[in-house]
Amino acid sequence: MIGVVAILAMFPLYGCGQKKETAQQEEQIRSVTTEQAQEGYLEETVQLSGTVTGSVEVQVLPKIPGKVEQVAVKPGDRVKQGQLLIRLDESDVRAQVAQAEAGLQAAQAGAEQARVQSEAQVVNAQSAVAQAEGGMKQAGLQLEQAKEAYADLQKQVQELQRLVDAGMAKPEQLQQAKQGLRQAEVAVKQAQTSYDTARSVYQAALRGLKAAEQQSAVKGVRAQVAQAEAALDAARQQLENTRVVAPVSGTVASVNVASGEMAAPNVPVVTIVQMNPAVVEVQLPEGLYDAVTAGQEMQVQVNGQLLTGKVKEKSLTTQPMSKTYLLKIEVANADGRLYSGMTVGVILAKKVSAKGILIPVAAYMDGETPQTGRVMVVKDGVVEERQITIGKMTSQKVQVLSGLQPGEQVVTRGQHLLRSGDKVRVVQPDASRKGNQE
Repeated sequence: MIGVVAILAMFPLYGCGQKKETAQQEEQIRSVTTEQAQEGYLEETVQLSGTVTGSVEVQVLPKIPGKVEQVAVKPGDRVKQGQLLIRLDESDVRAQVAQAEAGLQAAQAGAEQARVQSEAQVVNAQSAVAQAEGGMKQAGLQLEQAKEAYADLQKQVQELQRLVDAGMAKPEQLQQAKQGLRQAEVAVKQAQTSYDTARSVYQAALRGLKAAEQQSAVKGVRAQVAQAEAALDAARQQLENTRVVAPVSGTVASVNVASGEMAAPNVPVVTIVQMNPAVVEVQLPEGLYDAVTAGQEMQVQVNGQLLTGKVKEKSLTTQPMSKTYLLKIEVANADGRLYSGMTVGVILAKKVSAKGILIPVAAYMDGETPQTGRVMVVKDGVVEERQITIGKMTSQKVQVLSGLQPGEQVVTRGQHLLRSGDKVRVVQPDASRKGNQE
């Protein structure tokens, strides 16, 4: 029994030794963080400052001078297109409107009177034409009758002449017929004169009717009515101009007048800006001009937060005083965190090398010369120390000229404690700190 107990007591001791050995093996696997070597351009950041403005800025000017009766907005108010901003005193303009309305009424009354008179003239002219036409027809009928009588007498004279020549009629009869023919000829001439006179009267009546129908007098007063209507429209427009309204939707940036002051058409009373998107204006030094292109994305720093903007415009000439170039960056501003006049930081990433392999500075370890270095490369959980040749270096990245391939994982934390062949476990940065503390 004693021997059996001794044997059983040995088993727990053996198990404890095995667990201790396993823990030691696990301790030899270090937790590290890594980053991937990537192709790209080595960049250094330049911190600039900019001033926020609106993407649209409108200076609102009154169209007429006048005393300010009401200021309906204040800086910071959001307004819609057509909303009232300033109202001017309208008493004088209302008097002008009333005067123009009276002028229009007088012109309309004159036009109505002229119309009635013109219609009466047309009726009279039409009556004169009808009467003259009847007289002309009567004179024409009398002329035809006179001509027929003259023709009949001519035949009688010719017949009597033949009979007298044949001795069958007396010469006295022929003389009497010729006397009648001469009287008929006079009658024809008189009838022709009467007809010509009647036709002249008819033509004159037609001209009178045409003149009456043209209504030149009515056209004249109609022109007066049109002028009066235009004067009234102008007066009403002036009345409308006493209301200074927002030409665009946006935010009120400034109000430059107060109630009781005089406003003038050449002096802005309100400034409206559209702040979504906002525009950041930067004075770009000459040395950085080629580092910026239109459409390029840039970081804008606002109260510790980074916003992404896009270069909208880059001037071609320098500012007269500062000798810098004006750069405009468009930034989305739906939440309204950017407001006109505020100062923000602008981060410009400037390329300082050709495209190559880049690693974080945290992964780099010094080499034997300034142009060389060392990194720890992780593959399949095993570390390999790699000698590299470096190019340029910034505060964040190192350019690798040889010794690494894109996509390889390099250790960024704890590499100084490693040797080639060590086993490691790749973790997230927070997990790595926790593991090292334990």
